[in-house]
Amino acid sequence: TDFTSLQDVMGNIHWGWLMGGLGCMLLYFLFEALPPYMVYKHHRYHLPFWQSVKVGMIGLYYSGITPSSTGGQPMQVYYYSKMKLPVGLSSYISVLKFIGFQLVMSIVCFGGFLIERTYITTNFPTAVKFMYLGVGINVILLAGTVVLLYKPVVLHKFLNFAMKLLAKFVGRKAVNLRKKGREEIENFYASFRYSKKDFKDVAAVIGCSVLQIFAYLSVSFFIHKAFGMPSVNFWMMFIIQAQVVCAVSFIPLPGAAGAQEVGYYSFFRPFFKGSTIFPAMIIWRILSSYLAILTGAVCVTVDTSRRFFKKEHEENKFV
Repeated sequence: TDFTSLQDVMGNIHWGWLMGGLGCMLLYFLFEALPPYMVYKHHRYHLPFWQSVKVGMIGLYYSGITPSSTGGQPMQVYYYSKMKLPVGLSSYISVLKFIGFQLVMSIVCFGGFLIERTYITTNFPTAVKFMYLGVGINVILLAGTVVLLYKPVVLHKFLNFAMKLLAKFVGRKAVNLRKKGREEIENFYASFRYSKKDFKDVAAVIGCSVLQIFAYLSVSFFIHKAFGMPSVNFWMMFIIQAQVVCAVSFIPLPGAAGAQEVGYYSFFRPFFKGSTIFPAMIIWRILSSYLAILTGAVCVTVDTSRRFFKKEHEENKFV
Protein backbone atom coordinates (compact mmCIF):
# COMPACT_ATOMS: atom_id res chain seq x y z
CA THR A 1 0.00 0.00 0.00
CA ASP A 2 1.16 3.52 -0.83
CA PHE A 3 1.69 5.06 2.61
CA THR A 4 1.25 8.57 1.23
CA SER A 5 -2.25 7.57 0.09
CA LEU A 6 -2.80 5.91 3.44
CA GLN A 7 -1.95 9.15 5.22
CA ASP A 8 -4.36 11.08 3.00
CA VAL A 9 -7.15 8.60 3.66
CA MET A 10 -6.61 8.70 7.42
CA GLY A 11 -6.66 12.48 7.34
CA ASN A 12 -10.17 12.51 5.87
CA ILE A 13 -11.81 10.13 8.37
CA HIS A 14 -15.01 11.28 10.08
CA TRP A 15 -13.95 10.73 13.67
CA GLY A 16 -17.47 11.05 15.07
CA TRP A 17 -18.54 7.89 13.24
CA LEU A 18 -15.34 6.15 14.31
CA MET A 19 -16.17 6.96 17.94
CA GLY A 20 -19.44 5.12 17.30
CA GLY A 21 -17.41 2.02 16.42
CA LEU A 22 -15.33 2.45 19.57
CA GLY A 23 -18.57 2.76 21.56
CA CYS A 24 -19.76 -0.55 20.13
CA MET A 25 -16.59 -2.25 21.36
CA LEU A 26 -16.98 -0.72 24.81
CA LEU A 27 -20.48 -2.21 24.90
CA TYR A 28 -18.95 -5.53 23.80
CA PHE A 29 -16.61 -5.39 26.82
CA LEU A 30 -19.52 -4.49 29.10
CA PHE A 31 -21.59 -7.48 27.98
CA GLU A 32 -18.56 -9.73 28.48
CA ALA A 33 -18.56 -8.76 32.17
CA LEU A 34 -22.31 -8.71 32.86
CA PRO A 35 -23.18 -12.47 32.72
CA PRO A 36 -20.75 -13.58 35.50
CA TYR A 37 -21.76 -10.62 37.65
CA MET A 38 -25.48 -11.44 37.26
CA VAL A 39 -25.11 -15.22 37.72
CA TYR A 40 -22.88 -14.92 40.80
CA LYS A 41 -25.35 -12.47 42.30
CA HIS A 42 -28.22 -14.84 41.51
CA HIS A 43 -26.33 -17.63 43.33
CA ARG A 44 -25.78 -15.27 46.30
CA TYR A 45 -22.06 -14.64 45.80
CA HIS A 46 -20.68 -11.14 46.11
CA LEU A 47 -18.68 -10.00 43.08
CA PRO A 48 -18.01 -6.27 42.59
CA PHE A 49 -18.88 -5.27 39.05
CA TRP A 50 -15.46 -3.73 38.44
CA GLN A 51 -13.88 -7.09 39.30
CA SER A 52 -16.11 -8.78 36.73
CA VAL A 53 -15.03 -6.18 34.14
CA LYS A 54 -11.36 -6.79 35.00
CA VAL A 55 -11.64 -10.58 34.69
CA GLY A 56 -13.68 -10.17 31.48
CA MET A 57 -10.89 -8.10 29.91
CA ILE A 58 -8.26 -10.59 31.11
CA GLY A 59 -10.27 -13.36 29.44
CA LEU A 60 -10.41 -11.42 26.16
CA TYR A 61 -6.65 -10.84 26.40
CA TYR A 62 -5.87 -14.55 26.75
CA SER A 63 -8.40 -15.42 24.04
CA GLY A 64 -6.57 -13.04 21.72
CA ILE A 65 -3.12 -14.55 22.28
CA THR A 66 -3.95 -18.29 22.40
CA PRO A 67 -4.79 -20.63 19.48
CA SER A 68 -8.52 -20.81 18.71
CA SER A 69 -9.19 -18.48 21.68
CA THR A 70 -8.81 -21.45 24.07
CA GLY A 71 -7.06 -19.60 26.89
CA GLY A 72 -9.65 -16.99 27.80
CA GLN A 73 -12.24 -18.92 29.76
CA PRO A 74 -9.81 -21.13 31.75
CA MET A 75 -7.95 -17.98 32.85
CA GLN A 76 -11.22 -16.34 33.87
CA VAL A 77 -12.02 -19.38 36.03
CA TYR A 78 -8.53 -19.15 37.54
CA TYR A 79 -8.91 -15.47 38.40
CA TYR A 80 -12.35 -16.04 39.93
CA SER A 81 -10.86 -18.84 42.05
CA LYS A 82 -8.37 -16.28 43.40
CA MET A 83 -11.40 -14.33 44.60
CA LYS A 84 -12.56 -17.39 46.59
CA LEU A 85 -15.44 -18.09 44.19
CA PRO A 86 -16.27 -21.78 43.55
CA VAL A 87 -14.39 -23.27 40.60
CA GLY A 88 -17.39 -25.47 39.76
CA LEU A 89 -19.74 -22.49 39.47
CA SER A 90 -17.14 -20.43 37.59
CA SER A 91 -16.63 -23.30 35.13
CA TYR A 92 -20.38 -23.62 34.65
CA ILE A 93 -20.66 -19.90 33.91
CA SER A 94 -17.89 -20.24 31.31
CA VAL A 95 -19.67 -23.17 29.67
CA LEU A 96 -22.96 -21.27 29.73
CA LYS A 97 -21.31 -18.21 28.13
CA PHE A 98 -19.70 -20.39 25.48
CA ILE A 99 -23.02 -22.02 24.59
CA GLY A 100 -24.87 -18.71 24.53
CA PHE A 101 -22.28 -16.90 22.40
CA GLN A 102 -21.71 -19.71 19.89
CA LEU A 103 -25.43 -20.46 19.57
CA VAL A 104 -26.38 -16.84 18.91
CA MET A 105 -23.44 -16.30 16.54
CA SER A 106 -24.26 -19.44 14.53
CA ILE A 107 -27.91 -18.42 14.22
CA VAL A 108 -27.00 -14.88 13.16
CA CYS A 109 -24.41 -16.10 10.66
CA PHE A 110 -26.50 -18.79 9.03
CA GLY A 111 -29.71 -16.74 9.22
CA GLY A 112 -27.95 -13.78 7.60
CA PHE A 113 -26.59 -16.05 4.90
CA LEU A 114 -30.10 -17.27 4.08
CA ILE A 115 -31.38 -13.68 3.88
CA GLU A 116 -28.56 -12.52 1.55
CA ARG A 117 -27.86 -15.89 -0.05
CA THR A 118 -27.97 -14.69 -3.66
CA TYR A 119 -25.59 -11.78 -3.06
CA ILE A 120 -23.14 -13.81 -0.96
CA THR A 121 -22.98 -16.87 -3.22
CA THR A 122 -22.59 -14.67 -6.32
CA ASN A 123 -19.83 -12.44 -4.95
CA PHE A 124 -18.03 -14.76 -2.52
CA PRO A 125 -18.43 -18.35 -3.78
CA THR A 126 -15.18 -19.61 -2.23
CA ALA A 127 -15.75 -17.94 1.13
CA VAL A 128 -19.16 -19.62 1.43
CA LYS A 129 -17.39 -22.97 1.89
CA PHE A 130 -15.43 -21.60 4.83
CA MET A 131 -18.62 -20.15 6.31
CA TYR A 132 -20.28 -23.59 6.16
CA LEU A 133 -17.19 -25.10 7.79
CA GLY A 134 -17.17 -22.49 10.56
CA VAL A 135 -20.86 -22.97 11.37
CA GLY A 136 -20.44 -26.75 11.22
CA ILE A 137 -17.56 -26.69 13.71
CA ASN A 138 -19.57 -24.42 16.03
CA VAL A 139 -22.50 -26.85 15.91
CA ILE A 140 -20.21 -29.79 16.72
CA LEU A 141 -18.67 -27.91 19.66
CA LEU A 142 -22.12 -26.94 20.93
CA ALA A 143 -23.32 -30.54 20.68
CA GLY A 144 -20.24 -31.76 22.57
CA THR A 145 -20.80 -29.17 25.31
CA VAL A 146 -24.45 -30.17 25.70
CA VAL A 147 -23.40 -33.84 26.00
CA LEU A 148 -20.95 -32.78 28.73
CA LEU A 149 -23.79 -31.11 30.63
CA TYR A 150 -26.15 -34.08 30.45
CA LYS A 151 -23.54 -36.84 30.86
CA PRO A 152 -21.59 -36.25 34.11
CA VAL A 153 -19.80 -39.57 33.63
CA VAL A 154 -17.77 -38.00 30.79
CA LEU A 155 -16.30 -35.33 33.07
CA HIS A 156 -15.65 -37.85 35.85
CA LYS A 157 -13.80 -40.15 33.45
CA PHE A 158 -11.68 -37.24 32.28
CA LEU A 159 -10.88 -36.35 35.91
CA ASN A 160 -9.84 -39.94 36.68
CA PHE A 161 -7.62 -40.05 33.60
CA ALA A 162 -6.00 -36.70 34.46
CA MET A 163 -5.40 -37.76 38.07
CA LYS A 164 -3.73 -41.02 37.01
CA LEU A 165 -1.28 -39.06 34.89
CA LEU A 166 -0.73 -36.47 37.62
CA ALA A 167 -0.15 -39.15 40.27
CA LYS A 168 3.08 -40.12 38.49
CA PHE A 169 4.46 -36.65 39.29
CA VAL A 170 2.87 -35.65 42.63
CA GLY A 171 2.26 -39.06 44.23
CA ARG A 172 -0.24 -39.14 47.10
CA LYS A 173 -1.11 -35.48 46.63
CA ALA A 174 -3.19 -36.61 43.65
CA VAL A 175 -5.69 -38.17 46.10
CA ASN A 176 -6.51 -34.78 47.61
CA LEU A 177 -6.62 -33.19 44.17
CA ARG A 178 -9.06 -35.85 42.96
CA LYS A 179 -11.29 -35.24 45.98
CA LYS A 180 -11.25 -31.49 45.33
CA GLY A 181 -11.93 -32.11 41.64
CA ARG A 182 -14.97 -34.26 42.43
CA GLU A 183 -16.32 -31.56 44.74
CA GLU A 184 -15.99 -28.93 42.03
CA ILE A 185 -17.60 -31.22 39.43
CA GLU A 186 -20.53 -31.64 41.81
CA ASN A 187 -20.71 -27.83 42.16
CA PHE A 188 -20.67 -27.60 38.37
CA TYR A 189 -23.63 -29.96 37.94
CA ALA A 190 -25.46 -28.51 40.96
CA SER A 191 -25.32 -25.12 39.18
CA PHE A 192 -26.65 -26.75 36.02
CA ARG A 193 -29.54 -28.41 37.88
CA TYR A 194 -30.34 -25.09 39.53
CA SER A 195 -30.47 -23.36 36.13
CA LYS A 196 -32.91 -25.96 34.82
CA LYS A 197 -35.31 -25.05 37.63
CA ASP A 198 -34.71 -21.31 37.45
CA PHE A 199 -34.17 -19.97 33.92
CA LYS A 200 -32.69 -16.64 35.04
CA ASP A 201 -29.06 -17.72 34.50
CA VAL A 202 -29.69 -18.92 30.96
CA ALA A 203 -31.83 -15.89 30.10
CA ALA A 204 -29.16 -13.50 31.40
CA VAL A 205 -26.35 -15.17 29.45
CA ILE A 206 -28.28 -15.48 26.18
CA GLY A 207 -29.60 -11.92 26.46
CA CYS A 208 -26.09 -10.55 27.01
CA SER A 209 -24.77 -12.70 24.15
CA VAL A 210 -27.35 -11.21 21.77
CA LEU A 211 -26.42 -7.65 22.75
CA GLN A 212 -22.68 -8.41 22.75
CA ILE A 213 -22.78 -9.91 19.27
CA PHE A 214 -24.98 -7.08 17.99
CA ALA A 215 -22.43 -4.53 19.24
CA TYR A 216 -19.48 -6.45 17.77
CA LEU A 217 -21.02 -6.94 14.34
CA SER A 218 -22.05 -3.27 14.15
CA VAL A 219 -18.47 -1.96 14.23
CA SER A 220 -17.94 -2.34 10.46
CA PHE A 221 -20.95 -0.14 9.67
CA PHE A 222 -19.47 2.74 11.69
CA ILE A 223 -16.07 2.27 10.05
CA HIS A 224 -17.76 2.38 6.64
CA LYS A 225 -19.52 5.64 7.54
CA ALA A 226 -16.28 7.06 8.99
CA PHE A 227 -14.64 6.71 5.58
CA GLY A 228 -17.47 8.64 3.92
CA MET A 229 -18.44 5.78 1.64
CA PRO A 230 -21.80 5.75 -0.24
CA SER A 231 -24.65 4.79 2.05
CA VAL A 232 -25.10 1.04 2.55
CA ASN A 233 -27.88 -0.72 4.40
CA PHE A 234 -26.88 -1.35 8.03
CA TRP A 235 -28.14 -4.94 7.98
CA MET A 236 -26.10 -5.75 4.88
CA MET A 237 -22.90 -4.69 6.67
CA PHE A 238 -24.03 -6.56 9.78
CA ILE A 239 -24.64 -9.80 7.86
CA ILE A 240 -21.39 -9.57 5.90
CA GLN A 241 -19.44 -9.07 9.13
CA ALA A 242 -21.12 -12.18 10.57
CA GLN A 243 -19.93 -14.17 7.55
CA VAL A 244 -16.35 -13.00 8.17
CA VAL A 245 -16.50 -14.16 11.79
CA CYS A 246 -17.90 -17.59 10.93
CA ALA A 247 -15.57 -18.10 7.97
CA VAL A 248 -12.39 -17.65 10.05
CA SER A 249 -13.54 -18.81 13.51
CA PHE A 250 -12.04 -22.29 13.10
CA ILE A 251 -8.52 -21.07 12.21
CA PRO A 252 -6.20 -22.44 14.97
CA LEU A 253 -4.10 -19.30 15.33
CA PRO A 254 -4.06 -16.73 18.14
CA GLY A 255 -6.96 -14.41 17.37
CA ALA A 256 -7.22 -16.08 13.94
CA ALA A 257 -4.34 -13.77 12.98
CA GLY A 258 -4.00 -13.35 9.23
CA ALA A 259 -7.29 -15.06 8.49
CA GLN A 260 -9.25 -12.19 10.06
CA GLU A 261 -7.47 -9.67 7.84
CA VAL A 262 -7.89 -11.75 4.70
CA GLY A 263 -11.55 -12.39 5.52
CA TYR A 264 -12.34 -8.74 6.13
CA TYR A 265 -10.42 -7.60 3.04
CA SER A 266 -12.17 -10.18 0.84
CA PHE A 267 -15.71 -9.60 2.06
CA PHE A 268 -15.65 -5.81 2.43
CA ARG A 269 -13.59 -4.81 -0.57
CA PRO A 270 -16.71 -4.17 -2.73
CA PHE A 271 -17.95 -1.65 -0.14
CA PHE A 272 -14.84 0.56 -0.10
CA LYS A 273 -13.42 2.68 -2.89
CA GLY A 274 -9.83 2.48 -4.12
CA SER A 275 -7.19 2.16 -1.42
CA THR A 276 -9.54 2.79 1.51
CA ILE A 277 -10.13 -0.91 2.18
CA PHE A 278 -6.63 -1.38 3.64
CA PRO A 279 -6.82 1.35 6.34
CA ALA A 280 -10.44 0.31 7.01
CA MET A 281 -9.24 -3.23 7.66
CA ILE A 282 -6.48 -1.98 9.97
CA ILE A 283 -8.89 0.18 11.98
CA TRP A 284 -11.39 -2.68 12.24
CA ARG A 285 -8.66 -5.02 13.51
CA ILE A 286 -7.49 -2.44 16.06
CA LEU A 287 -11.01 -1.91 17.39
CA SER A 288 -12.21 -5.51 17.26
CA SER A 289 -9.07 -7.27 18.50
CA TYR A 290 -6.01 -5.27 19.46
CA LEU A 291 -7.95 -2.89 21.71
CA ALA A 292 -9.12 -5.86 23.83
CA ILE A 293 -5.61 -7.38 23.89
CA LEU A 294 -4.01 -4.08 24.95
CA THR A 295 -6.63 -3.36 27.62
CA GLY A 296 -6.47 -6.94 28.90
CA ALA A 297 -2.66 -6.80 29.02
CA VAL A 298 -2.87 -3.68 31.19
CA CYS A 299 -5.34 -5.46 33.51
CA VAL A 300 -3.05 -8.52 33.76
CA THR A 301 0.00 -6.36 34.49
CA VAL A 302 -1.73 -4.22 37.12
CA ASP A 303 -3.33 -7.22 38.82
CA THR A 304 -0.08 -9.21 38.87
CA SER A 305 1.87 -6.23 40.22
CA ARG A 306 -0.74 -5.59 42.89
CA ARG A 307 -0.64 -9.23 44.03
CA PHE A 308 3.16 -9.23 44.05
CA PHE A 309 3.48 -6.10 46.18
CA LYS A 310 0.71 -7.29 48.50
CA LYS A 311 2.48 -10.61 49.03
CA GLU A 312 5.83 -8.87 49.54
CA HIS A 313 4.26 -6.52 52.08
CA GLU A 314 2.71 -9.42 54.02
CA GLU A 315 6.05 -11.29 54.09
CA ASN A 316 7.87 -8.18 55.35
CA LYS A 317 5.45 -7.87 58.27
CA PHE A 318 6.79 -11.14 59.71
CA VAL A 319 10.48 -10.41 59.18
